[in-house]
Amino acid sequence: MGCGSGVLANHLATAGAHVTAIDGNAAAIRFASTHFRHPNREFRTGLIEDLALPAESFDRVYCLEVIEHPYLQLIGGLLTRVRDGLRPGGSLLLTTPNYRGPWSLIATPSE
Repeated sequence: MGCGSGVLANHLATAGAHVTAIDGNAAAIRFASTHFRHPNREFRTGLIEDLALPAESFDRVYCLEVIEHPYLQLIGGLLTRVRDGLRPGGSLLLTTPNYRGPWSLIATPSE
């Protein structure tokens, strides 16, 4: 979820995983599709809340630095969709930005 330029999707597919990578940024999906071609990988443009995820169809979901972007009232529904899309025993890896690290100083415009 939120695959961006496709680097993680490429790594996972190269390691043998069958990957469905989703991002709402069409330019990022075009870049990923052009630069990372692999038969085990599919890039899809779409907002997570608008996509139909088949029930129990994924072993793992990766959501890196994405969960802080949707409106707060959408997050519960997104996590429910992820849970429903995971096979029994599946897992979700979810990360958020480390605002105590140096990145927040770089990404935040100075006043």
